Amino acid sequence: MPTFARSDVSSPGPTDEPGPPEDVSNRALADTVGVPGRGNQPLAVKLADSSGPAARSQSGPTDEARRSPRDTGAPANQNGARPIDPHKALKQPIYRFQQTRPVTFRELLWQVQEMAGVPIEFDPPELEKQVADKQVTLTLRRTTVGDILRALAAKVGLVVHIQKRRVCLGKPDA
Repeated sequence: MPTFARSDVSSPGPTDEPGPPEDVSNRALADTVGVPGRGNQPLAVKLADSSGPAARSQSGPTDEARRSPRDTGAPANQNGARPIDPHKALKQPIYRFQQTRPVTFRELLWQVQEMAGVPIEFDPPELEKQVADKQVTLTLRRTTVGDILRALAAKVGLVVHIQKRRVCLGKPDA
């Protein structure tokens, strides 16, 4: 059986009567406990048995954890997540965005998509194959996620279209 000791734990001896509570807030941990009349002795603490009935009854989530999150008014998608407003997501301020080493457009777009938290799609989808492997660099200061996305799209000749629940990259209108 494992043993634990604290210097702020004591138990009255057979003839001791409990007195007023003692302030033990400033005592440090120790390997032994001072027992009146017996000196310092190790303090034994029995740990709960993980196979016992008490442990089995707490194995699953609590009723509180099973409850669904409070309704915020926005309709949930099929996964139960609330949709993100792309206009708000793209307004997130960014102090500095710096990618000086050339990387593929696909890699940098993935990074911007993660920052925005909204899906970024191509319209038409064939555009992705045309620009995905182009090498790009980008450095901006005191900007937003939306400005980063617009600058990145401009590097490969695309424009950003923000729709109700998604962001699309497409060809500029002629």
